Amino acid sequence: MEVKKMLCRMIVFLMIFVQGYCESDDLYNSKAATSDLQWIANPANGKWEEVSGFDVGLSKTIRYYQVCAYSNPNPNNWVRTPFISSRGAEIAYIDVEFSMMKCDNLESSCKETFNLYYFESDRDDASSTFPPWRENPYIKIDTIAGERFSTSDRDVNEGINFKTWSIGPLTKNGFYIAAQDKGACMSLLSIRVYYFYCPRTVDALALFPRTVAGKDVASLEEVDGECVKNSNSSDFQAPRYYCNSNGQWIVRTGACHCKPGYQANHLMTKCEECDSGHYKSSHGNQLCSQCPAHSTNARKKMTTTDEPSKEEMDSVFNHCFCEAGYYRTPDEDVHAPCTKPPSKPVAVRPYGVNSSSVTLGWSNPNDDGGRNDLYFNVTCLQCLRLSEREVSSKADCFPCSNDVIFQPSNTKRILGNHLVASNLTPFTTYRFKVYSMNQVTPVSDVAPEYDVVTVTTEETVPSAVVNVQSYALGSKNVSLKWSIPLYENGAITKYQVVWTDITSPFNKDEKESGKLPMMLETKDISASLTDLKPGHDYSVRVRAATSVGFGPYSRPVTFRIVHSDPADLQKKESAPVGLMVGVVVGIVLIVAAVAGLLYFYNRRKWVERERMSEESTLDEKEKLSVEATNLIVSLPPTDRDHRIYVDYPDPRKAVREFSCEIIPSCLKVENNIGHGEFGEVCRGKLREKNGAEIYVAVKRMKGGVKDQFSFLQEASIMAQFSHPNVVQLKGVVTKSSPQMIVTEYMEHGSLDSFLKKKKGQLTVIQLIEMLKGIAKGMRYLSSMKYVHRDLAARNILVNSELVCKVSDFGLSRTLENDPHATYTTQGGKIAIRWTAPECIRFRKFTSSSDVWSYGIVMWEVMSYGEKPYWDMTNQQVVETIEQGYRLPAPYECPMCLHRLMVECWAFNATQRPNMDAVYHRLDELMRQPAALSKVNLQVATTPTTPMTDDPKPFVPA
Repeated sequence: MEVKKMLCRMIVFLMIFVQGYCESDDLYNSKAATSDLQWIANPANGKWEEVSGFDVGLSKTIRYYQVCAYSNPNPNNWVRTPFISSRGAEIAYIDVEFSMMKCDNLESSCKETFNLYYFESDRDDASSTFPPWRENPYIKIDTIAGERFSTSDRDVNEGINFKTWSIGPLTKNGFYIAAQDKGACMSLLSIRVYYFYCPRTVDALALFPRTVAGKDVASLEEVDGECVKNSNSSDFQAPRYYCNSNGQWIVRTGACHCKPGYQANHLMTKCEECDSGHYKSSHGNQLCSQCPAHSTNARKKMTTTDEPSKEEMDSVFNHCFCEAGYYRTPDEDVHAPCTKPPSKPVAVRPYGVNSSSVTLGWSNPNDDGGRNDLYFNVTCLQCLRLSEREVSSKADCFPCSNDVIFQPSNTKRILGNHLVASNLTPFTTYRFKVYSMNQVTPVSDVAPEYDVVTVTTEETVPSAVVNVQSYALGSKNVSLKWSIPLYENGAITKYQVVWTDITSPFNKDEKESGKLPMMLETKDISASLTDLKPGHDYSVRVRAATSVGFGPYSRPVTFRIVHSDPADLQKKESAPVGLMVGVVVGIVLIVAAVAGLLYFYNRRKWVERERMSEESTLDEKEKLSVEATNLIVSLPPTDRDHRIYVDYPDPRKAVREFSCEIIPSCLKVENNIGHGEFGEVCRGKLREKNGAEIYVAVKRMKGGVKDQFSFLQEASIMAQFSHPNVVQLKGVVTKSSPQMIVTEYMEHGSLDSFLKKKKGQLTVIQLIEMLKGIAKGMRYLSSMKYVHRDLAARNILVNSELVCKVSDFGLSRTLENDPHATYTTQGGKIAIRWTAPECIRFRKFTSSSDVWSYGIVMWEVMSYGEKPYWDMTNQQVVETIEQGYRLPAPYECPMCLHRLMVECWAFNATQRPNMDAVYHRLDELMRQPAALSKVNLQVATTPTTPMTDDPKPFVPA
């Protein structure tokens, strides 16, 4: 027990020692009183009395109690303080100052000690009799002995003793302090009651509140800190401090860390925003770093008047934004410098040009954009020129065929500075665009820079002349006519006609005389042979020449000159001359009419037969290779420029005529990418005759679907089209199951889905370029007297170069030769939101109705794939259009574009522009970007009432 008391005294001593370093609050201090202390004494007329004295240390007069009753027998004098509120403290400390006289020469009843007690209570309910004046219910603190003694009981500052005790744990709202005198002569100079607390502090970016010390001298109060503004501990150990019994913070664990964009000050008391030009991308207390090259942390300009959100404000300095024209790839983090696409390649030049190949070379761009991952992308265009016989200089270009071989084969990522293109068509103009690219080019909002070089391959000898015909047979002459070679391979300079009398046996003298064979040359595609022998058979061949030389002869064509004997001549002479002339003229007219019809309507079949006859010498394996790769029949330029779409009653016949069957072993079907009306759509790989593999889209017919007619109808339609903005058919598989249609692969899928993914990421110029491509494809279809009927963004496909191509010909129908003719449907579904009024009312479709649909596609593109007419019902859409209202301009849409949309939506179909005019309007806008500056800045909202009541979201037509 004594050891425990000693230990407590030592702790109290230590607390006294460190008291100057701790924070404490007084619960009671008698020296602070400015009037009587009003303590309660017992007995009331006892020896304790309240007196005044001067305190030298405080330089003031104080009130205190003194007693001197050793001369009384068994003295028992009590004095008690007023009620002292504990104020939440669990342990309180008591400082007692007293002076005491020594009992050396005094009576034996004199004491040099007194007792100190305390009594707890929830309220101030003590009286002169309660609590009883005895040790129990009071709790004894200690018996206090004097160590310094005074010689007088009147000198306040003589022989002062100072001692400290602790009481607790305190369990009630307050307590009283009482002193018991048992015969001492002493002065109770002051009593100070107080408790310790740990003060409010900020440490390690955490705020710790003011905390009262623990309930005993050895306790520690665990306190959780609150992270200061712009910091948290979500990813780290939460901050925690311990408050000891004497009011000291000790043993801190955990810490707070500044959020991204903020750094701790040197005192670790707050998180400060990074300075301009600096950033911090992660939680932590490291300093902000300087922005990487070509980046800044300047606040973004707000596009609205709204105040920025807290998240926007907090993230301003968490990374540095790339400056205008500079970018980062998706794989690069905020620490990477910003770079830009390279400038165009330097000195693009052709060399080694011959009739079938060309080599291109170029130098690296002057500005590599600050990156070391430079590569090049080369596109090849073949330019068609009209026949020189036609008075026109118009030229058109389209992507090179898959027959062209490139080395290196991947023209989209060339790491070197040259490219070899072979298997080219002789005497043909090619246009090569060489783009400079790096890894930030795909994410930039500007088109890659490029240089263009135009090359014309050298001439070579032409292919064989085809379709040699003879007519107007007479007794001594015959007229010949033929078609130009399928491959002219240069400028045809002349034709050579060779004919031979093949009547047997030949006269030996005639052979030796050199009359047979005979030859003539002409620049025309016709010739007349005269002075022929009646009754003889002749064989004629024709070949063409360019500046390089003659090509191969055509297939021999034989004819017979009618033999004339005297009896026949007499009969002919006896026949009426008029009748003879009429018969001859009639025969000539019939032959000419038949020949003309055959020439204009069956020329494609003649060409194909000629091609098949020329290839008849190939073995079966070589034929199979040709069929697997040359999928579409190539027409002569004159036919191709003036073709009219044919609606085949039997699509199987059309597929056989236009397309080649693909060998299933050459086609590898991979993953599913979508679903169509008749089956699924997959991505696949098609092996070409040169061994290269290209990605294709494969439409497979569902198992159990019997509508083969409808499935192949789309292939028969696509087979007749060849245009860079119309999805190209590659071939079909019909001789094995499942049946498949193979088309070119479009990497970005449908236009509406692509726009939704790229919302706000494309420039107006890019959007107009996409619209221009769609208009170009529709202009081509219109020129073929073809109507689409279901033109919408969902039916436009986008490839990796953002080229848009028209697809989905399931609802498409042909027009008659009359450009104003219409096609009346037999029923079926109609996409109301994209369909012109006359189509809805009368089920009649024209090229003008396609123009209406194109206007809706323009609106979809400029609104990034938003649904036309929003959530209105189809009936509301029809009523709105009938009342003369049209869709408003999308947000930030150039007004000139919206005007073009409204023109496309003219209620009267004859007042709409045709697709050629639409294309040229867009082309003019591309050349005059200043016209795009005036844009719509109002956001249209979905109407909640009928259009007649609330027409604000729409504009009158």
